[in-house]
Order: sequence, then C-alpha cells, then structure tokens
Amino acid sequence: MEPITVVLPRPRSAGSPQSGIAFRRSVSMTAGADEPLRLQRDAPTSAAVSCHPCDEAIVRHLVAHVGRLDCPLTLDPQVAPGMLAVSVRLAVAS
Repeated sequence: MEPITVVLPRPRSAGSPQSGIAFRRSVSMTAGADEPLRLQRDAPTSAAVSCHPCDEAIVRHLVAHVGRLDCPLTLDPQVAPGMLAVSVRLAVAS
C-alpha cells in the first residue's frame, strides 16, 4: 500500500481566513526517476510540487521533462531531502 498523507486544517476561529484541506502524496527520488515522473505527469493542473531546497535543480529538471509548467514548484525545508511531494487543495462543502 502506498503512503498517503491528508493535511487537515486547524480549527477556524472568528476573523481567521478560511482553512482548506489538502491531499499530499510523497515519493522517493532516490530509487529512480520513474515514480517521480509518473506522479508529476498524472497530477491535476491545480497541483503544487514541493521539495527540499537541496533537491531544487533535479526537481526543476523533472518538471521540465514531463512538461508540467502549470504546477508551481515550492521549496519546503520540511520535505525530507530526496523526496518529492505533490499537493492538491481539496474543496470542502460547508
């Protein structure tokens, strides 16, 4: 089974901006490029790609390789080195 992370918002308080829920999937880039390329290729257009700052060059190369210039790249020191994360914000009915 593949690991899936669901990021839940903090409870809303009066006057705070509306929170959202995001679906995040992470894959290792150390086992080869097939899985990271597949993850980026299959991601929806609203997806955001995240990686550790030390992996920026390789992730930019992978993003360009699959032609997904519609997915913004975010450098996030909380993403483990060697990992690629793709997040999609989910709409929540209130």
